[in-house]
Amino acid sequence: MHLSLQLMFRRWKDISVGGKLSILVGLMAFLIATELLTLRFAMESLSSVRAFVGGNGLWSKAEKDSIIALQNYAQSRREKDFAEFQNQMQISLGDRQARIEMLKPNPDSQVIQDGLGKGRIHPDDVPGLVRFVQRFYWEPHVAKALAIWKDADDHIQVLMREATTLQTLVQTRAPKDRIDAQMARIREIDAKLNVIEDDFAAALGEGSRYLEKTLLFALLALVLTAQAWGSRSRESWPKRSEELSLSSPARAKAQTS
Repeated sequence: MHLSLQLMFRRWKDISVGGKLSILVGLMAFLIATELLTLRFAMESLSSVRAFVGGNGLWSKAEKDSIIALQNYAQSRREKDFAEFQNQMQISLGDRQARIEMLKPNPDSQVIQDGLGKGRIHPDDVPGLVRFVQRFYWEPHVAKALAIWKDADDHIQVLMREATTLQTLVQTRAPKDRIDAQMARIREIDAKLNVIEDDFAAALGEGSRYLEKTLLFALLALVLTAQAWGSRSRESWPKRSEELSLSSPARAKAQTS
């Protein structure tokens, strides 16, 4: 290791001043380009987290509206109220479709886009959100959020089965006490979903703070490194000018002789 460093320093000393400056400027340009790419990556990642938060808000609202629709259905026994429940469920089902497809080895982008479209995710947010999940599904904060998302989807499937049972009771004119008992089971599922929604929001918040700190640290490190290389390059220019000035008389004398 020590010999390798010595050899590297010797080779560096053998390089001309112009060559050294070219290397320094090239490295500085590389660092600046890396800084810009990191900044773009940071903006896209934070935008994807924002899309996640927005999607979670839409999902939560749809779930609550679906419970209200079932409560109305149990009281009114009108099929249009049950149709409203089914309509609200399209958001959860669309998100579920997208989640399952995104985590496949060879996902179908159209299936993902259709699913997130049903979830009312803005089309401009879809590509970044998909890339974010596919890049970082293994990262602990993202993995936790995806696991909670799956748990919520599983409870939604249970809710839909219980809602179908409620519809059967209503259509067969079951006694009120049986319908009330079925609604009690549905409210239990709703209570569990409320806890899951809070856990998902907390996981997103934790992951967002971690991502923001990590990216800011990376950007700061790149900025300081680029600044250091820039200062090194500026300090080298006077030395190079001095060398060129000193060497000019020697070259002139050699040409005269």
